[in-house]
Amino acid sequence: MTRAIEEDPTNADAYFQRARAALWADDPDPAIPDATEAIRLRPDWPDAYGLRGWAHLKNAAFPQAIADLSEAIRLDPRSFKDYGNRGLAYSMTNEPAKALADYDQALRLEPTSFEALANRGSLLIELGEYDKALTDVNRLIRLKPNLAIAYAARGMAYLGKKNGEQALNDCNRALELDLNEPIAHASRAQVHVSQGRLDDALKDANAAIKLDPSSTKAFQVRGFVAAKKGDLTRALEDINESIRLAPAEVFSYKVRAAIYEALRDYERASRDYQTILRLQAPEDDNKELK
Repeated sequence: MTRAIEEDPTNADAYFQRARAALWADDPDPAIPDATEAIRLRPDWPDAYGLRGWAHLKNAAFPQAIADLSEAIRLDPRSFKDYGNRGLAYSMTNEPAKALADYDQALRLEPTSFEALANRGSLLIELGEYDKALTDVNRLIRLKPNLAIAYAARGMAYLGKKNGEQALNDCNRALELDLNEPIAHASRAQVHVSQGRLDDALKDANAAIKLDPSSTKAFQVRGFVAAKKGDLTRALEDINESIRLAPAEVFSYKVRAAIYEALRDYERASRDYQTILRLQAPEDDNKELK
């Protein structure tokens, strides 16, 4: 694509293809200027806005992602992928009602979108809607019976329903299907924590972070375990990272406030409790890690 751009700097498709290749290589930074140039050359191209929105989403630039994906949807209201990606961005900015509406629309447009099913199921778990989540993840498993993250998600739904045995079975099944799936390791780490196996939880959290350094849940678990073991400095480092990755996650602030209290830093603890109240104010549907 670079040669095509050198030969014709007005080739919008070449910029688009190079941006898409960078995203598939999990490198969103160079994708953004290329997608921007594609938009400059073709300002009414919904795919280019959707691609740049996806890049912003990968960079955790959620407001920019929402803006681009909204423009992509305005230009092409049938784009189920853009609805699904915007739903994920809304989920990360603590706007669950908007996220669910987007996932619902994505699935109306494409009922077999496993990404939308997986993300809606995960959000329903966060909201404590475990039976609805099970409906989504069971449907996902029927569509993709060898998809590891589907079993990991179902494990989290069972964990929410206090069925620890089934939760562990599903997380083990996920890792049988794909030992390198970070979501499965992070999910099993949460199960281990719930059952008091802190060392096992730490092993899975470390595995998840090694596979995916942006695994918010893994940093939450590792920070929680470190706090339980009395290593407050390490706990604070991990919880701070989880907040950097997902600034709307209430559980991280709860853990950090408790750490600050243990360190007798009551001013910072108070600020975290204020943040918790602010995040919970729009909707009383934020659920903490089980």
